[in-house]
Amino acid sequence: MKRGLLKILVLPLFAGCTQVDPEVVDKLSQRTHWLKEKIQLLEEETKQTKLKLDRLQTRYIDLDTRYRRLDLEFKMIQNKVQPIKDIGDRQKIEEEMLDLVSRIPSASEEEWGRIKEQIVRLGSLVVPYLLQSYKDGNFTRAGDALREIKDPLALPALVSALEVSKTRLIAAETIEKLGLKEAIEHLAPYLDSEDPSVRVQIATSLAVLGDMSGMPALIEELDHPEYDRRFLANSRLTHFTKTDMGFNAEQNKDQRKPAIAKWKSWWRQNKDRFKLAFDWSKRKGTPKPGEGEPGEGEGEEGGGEGQDKPGEGEGGGKDPGGNGGKKEPGKNGGEGEDGGD
Repeated sequence: MKRGLLKILVLPLFAGCTQVDPEVVDKLSQRTHWLKEKIQLLEEETKQTKLKLDRLQTRYIDLDTRYRRLDLEFKMIQNKVQPIKDIGDRQKIEEEMLDLVSRIPSASEEEWGRIKEQIVRLGSLVVPYLLQSYKDGNFTRAGDALREIKDPLALPALVSALEVSKTRLIAAETIEKLGLKEAIEHLAPYLDSEDPSVRVQIATSLAVLGDMSGMPALIEELDHPEYDRRFLANSRLTHFTKTDMGFNAEQNKDQRKPAIAKWKSWWRQNKDRFKLAFDWSKRKGTPKPGEGEPGEGEGEEGGGEGQDKPGEGEGGGKDPGGNGGKKEPGKNGGEGEDGGD
């Protein structure tokens, strides 16, 4: 009975709703079409705006690099023309630096704190002496002092240190910490190193300075047999690219392949967005026959002792940020310092 009443009362209401005015339908259709066109125009404008922003950002980086280079050259010239009262002043400073650096290996922890404070105060003047101390085996203390020097005038000495295998990694790390974008062109050739640890550190330093040339080297490292090295490479990739491909450093080689393939695909699709200081297609170091850049092939592990030229080296680097695995590594893979003085 109730159902019958509902049918009598409700069905006529629905029947009335189905009789829509054709003019209203036409107007709604026109409005929908106009909105779709408007959305397409806005999407195109957004795309063009992004392209303009990318070009402006590239232009800004170029201008900023030129400014920093000119500013550094001015400071170097200014530093050179500062009058020295007599030859004894220079000799006195050199003797002081030699004395400080010579005391690095044997100094107690308390004395080392005072020595480091004096060294850092001397700035770029003492950098060549510190690099020699580092080369002689005082990795920890000489390295710590180099990392704390904030003087951009140290650039020439650091660029020279890049040519020496024993000081290449600490020089790259110091350039990175000083933010010396002027050194990008000096760092980039070492992406051609036969040592994967050198490639990883140079890739990291370049990325910190704003050049993404080294991403293929980090992608190569994802297939390294050591867990720590894979973990650090993925951490750096996710940190610098703000992208996560789901790579898990704990997985075995076959399980890691899909994520590595995603990273390679990402690089192929995005590399043209960046201004790169290194051309992987002209790589001379360690590609296998038929391979181009690591982002497009299987890459290579590499290895070997370095010599005083781009293409060979030793050591590793430190993680700038980001995490991509499930647990922290116990120790940075391939560290160039032996931790002893």
